[in-house]
Amino acid sequence: MQIGFVVDGLAEYDSLRIILSKCPSSNTFAKVLKADLQPGAPMARNANIALRSLRNFYNSRIDLVVVLIDREKLPDCPGDIAQGLVQEVNRLAREERLNLAVAVVVKDRSYENWLLADLNALRQLPARFRVTRRMRQSIEPDKADHLANPLTVLKDAILNRQEYNKRQDAKAIAEKLVPENAARHSRSFRRLLRIIGHPHYTHQSRMPAV
Repeated sequence: MQIGFVVDGLAEYDSLRIILSKCPSSNTFAKVLKADLQPGAPMARNANIALRSLRNFYNSRIDLVVVLIDREKLPDCPGDIAQGLVQEVNRLAREERLNLAVAVVVKDRSYENWLLADLNALRQLPARFRVTRRMRQSIEPDKADHLANPLTVLKDAILNRQEYNKRQDAKAIAEKLVPENAARHSRSFRRLLRIIGHPHYTHQSRMPAV
């Protein structure tokens, strides 16, 4: 199966392919498209934005399009957000006769939560990041999605008062990140692995694989 991706941020656009390349799967991962999806926007607006990307995938031998969007501060649970967006995108796609399967993965609460889910990746960048005991206790075990301000955590981990670069640092972390490690500490990341066919999460993504 060929899988295409629609993402809502430039950090994801730059680095998601790096993470996907390390994920064992019988599926093939195709191109990643950036779309102006906004977590707080009306569902109909986001569905129309996603539909534009679907048009780009149509006739490209893509079997499934995975749409990634942040939860950020929304009170709704990720499953409800995903289900609502899938239903609206499918409704619009049927109206245009776009025969594409769509799945939505809600990053809880953002892509930075996923980047922090494997602290070993940051430890392998000792000239750039310092991983503290407090960071580890707030993320492990299986608590990365609970971080309300992951970008602040990453900024505070930068050494020598340098600035965090959302795109360049995301790529650097992605190069070191091990998907199976991140999956132990982020349920929403496990959901992505289940959707793309990671063998550890074929049947469920609620709990980390043993």
